[in-house]
Amino acid sequence: MIGNVAQLAGIALLLGFGLHKSDDSNLQITIVPLAVITLFLLLPEGSRSMGGLGIAAGTVGYVAIFLYNRMRAAPMPDYAVTGESFTASGSTSATPGAEKAPVSCTPRGPDGPYYMPNTPERIQVTASGTLGEPMRFVGQVLRSDGSPVAGACIEIWHADGNGDYDHHNFNMRGHQFTNENGEFLFETIKPSGYGTRSMSLIGTVDFRSAHIHVKIKVDSKDVTTQVWFPDDPRNSKDVAFWKFKDTNVVSYVPDASVLIANFDFVI
Repeated sequence: MIGNVAQLAGIALLLGFGLHKSDDSNLQITIVPLAVITLFLLLPEGSRSMGGLGIAAGTVGYVAIFLYNRMRAAPMPDYAVTGESFTASGSTSATPGAEKAPVSCTPRGPDGPYYMPNTPERIQVTASGTLGEPMRFVGQVLRSDGSPVAGACIEIWHADGNGDYDHHNFNMRGHQFTNENGEFLFETIKPSGYGTRSMSLIGTVDFRSAHIHVKIKVDSKDVTTQVWFPDDPRNSKDVAFWKFKDTNVVSYVPDASVLIANFDFVI
């Protein structure tokens, strides 16, 4: 009995750990499962039922960890004001400083696997030499009645022009506080999508079009969401995009000397 339980646990851990650590979709589809199936076939015939249960348990465990890492939304830190936020009035919105008509709240979404807390307060969130087209990300934080929210903390993070995140130095990551008109402005670059489409979980869920992750905190209320770009050809195959395609897409400010992406968040 103990030997059978050990077989079950061993195969479950081998498959779950192998899938969890394989970042490449082809490994998830072929090499790791084939290795486990080979081990299963090498087991004595009387032990294969436990081996099959181990494969099932390992697969379920991997899927649970995978989805948890991508569906969670961590609390936003309580950032202190350092004075590095956008303070000028009336230059980030098509209707600067104006109250807007009542609208629905911006739909929420998960953090994804790449959120890092304790970002610096700043307007310029990209380091010199970061790959990508220079872009300003601007807009307002509003209440559902259309009134602006002053002092809201807004935090962003996104990939570079090659679809890569910085996991060490807070490049393409930062936060600031909205001004008296609820306006914000980030100097950054236009991100790129990433991932290779395949039948694995990584190849399905982590095939992403260009997007920006956003957290907003007002008083004790946290909102986590994402915004997309209307001209990205990968949108049609990004499974996360379809829930937000009618609500969470930026607009471009026309006739600007630099690319400006505008979005108003309603909390």
